[in-house]
Amino acid sequence: MAPFQKTNLLWLLLLLSLLGPVGAVYAQDPTREVSDDDVNRVARELYCPICDNETLDVCKTQACEDWRQLIREKLAAGQTDQQIMDYFVDLYGEQARKVITDDDVNRVARELYCPICENTPLDVCETQACEDWREEIRAKLAAGQTAQQIINYFAGIYGERARATPTTQGFSKWVWIIPIAGAALFGVYFVRLLLRWRARAAELETPTAASQGLDQAAYEYIAQLEQDIRESA
Repeated sequence: MAPFQKTNLLWLLLLLSLLGPVGAVYAQDPTREVSDDDVNRVARELYCPICDNETLDVCKTQACEDWRQLIREKLAAGQTDQQIMDYFVDLYGEQARKVITDDDVNRVARELYCPICENTPLDVCETQACEDWREEIRAKLAAGQTAQQIINYFAGIYGERARATPTTQGFSKWVWIIPIAGAALFGVYFVRLLLRWRARAAELETPTAASQGLDQAAYEYIAQLEQDIRESA
């Protein structure tokens, strides 16, 4: 190997040896790029194991602070929300998992329509199909899915008619645009038609010069005729 190539190789090895410890320190920082919102997103789905019905995101005990720090480290390591929740449930039992209430279920259900009823929101529909839907929503919430993910899931199966509020993307946006555009065009047409009617009515009410001359001549003739009758009498 040429002396020049040996020198370059030595410099490269020296550079790698200097960067190695820096990279190791950086890799050992488990809290980088994990915000408090990320931590609380998971923490609010878990209950403190020593408090009474208090979710982990608002608990002030030292145990809960340690839990939140552990969540931060696991998120930084690339674990999903569900993996972290399953870890704590395995460690502390099902009491660590947040109980999904009827209000939680109905918050999602009211954004969906029953697929077999006429304009009935899912949260008030009493059919067996809707009860099954609500239980499926409960299961998905317990699994860590968001309300929007659940709504999208049902819309993907039953179509956009399952949404209480149609999306404004793709074909669905025309559901909003067409009625608004139609109403605007009809409004413009109606205003123009009204102005045309008013202009026509004004033309009919305004006497022309010819009609004014005819009226004047008739008046003079009648006046002369009355005068002749008085003189002859």
